[in-house]
Amino acid sequence: MNCSSSIMINVKPDSAAPSAKPSSVPSSKPSSQPSSMPSLFPEFFTYNGTSVVVEDSPGSIGLNITSGIHLVNPNGVDPGIPSVTLSNFPPGTILTWTSTTQGPSTKTILSTNDTVTFNTYADLDTLSIQTPPHSDADFNMQVTLTTPGTYTNNVSTFTHPIKVLAVADKPQVVATTPLEVLETGKVPLDVKVVGSDDSDGSESLIVRFTIDPSQGILESANSTLVTFTANLTTGEYTLTTTGSGDPVLQQGILNSHFSNGQIKFVPTYGFGGQANVTVELRSVESADTIDLGPTTTTDPDTKIESDFTL
Repeated sequence: MNCSSSIMINVKPDSAAPSAKPSSVPSSKPSSQPSSMPSLFPEFFTYNGTSVVVEDSPGSIGLNITSGIHLVNPNGVDPGIPSVTLSNFPPGTILTWTSTTQGPSTKTILSTNDTVTFNTYADLDTLSIQTPPHSDADFNMQVTLTTPGTYTNNVSTFTHPIKVLAVADKPQVVATTPLEVLETGKVPLDVKVVGSDDSDGSESLIVRFTIDPSQGILESANSTLVTFTANLTTGEYTLTTTGSGDPVLQQGILNSHFSNGQIKFVPTYGFGGQANVTVELRSVESADTIDLGPTTTTDPDTKIESDFTL
């Protein structure tokens, strides 16, 4: 995901200058919780539900649950609709559904011991889940079915795998503009980056600059902490930290590079007028392609921020 800003630089003539010269979730086989010893009364239900949701967005899972419930013996006794208890959520998970009696309902999971029970499929079918913020960790929800009545073996517990597809979170960039420089001089870019809200260390920050080569170039240097690349023909440049990981650390390294004046604009000799440098900060998710969520226009963390000029 990216955010961009435009820097205006006024290049003034230098009277002392000489004349001008010419950049998968595997589908788990349903297995009920084993009892301590075999029973002459088999359980009524089997289960094969799974779900795939996107990080930082609510995803519907209710129909995945109800459609995964099946009678072990469809031609045998039908005990009726079981109550469904869901558990083993990571703290920070948000569950939402519409109750036929109470209307819209929400439950925020505070502990892995928290549970929620549905007594009708009508309510359960409307269930959506939003996993903990900025985490793409997959997990196994537990589904416990309780058969109505007084049957033996009336409680069965199954695993419902949930795969969470990763998305890159939205970073921000702020640039001081306009700047001034003599046509024979150099001026450091005054830029500050604010990293994404990534909390699992799966994202890397990349600063990308573009400039018309006829107006000037950018100059910097590599170090043990940052890598600077330049394409003088296209006017495209990038600045990255040498490793991914803690987003706060990456942000600090990049901002230190800017505050120490390490990125400078150098006007093309003889150019006078307004030069424009576009600065774009991108957050790149390091998850494998099969674990990446699609870009959407409804999730504020996955859409591109509007360009702005200071």
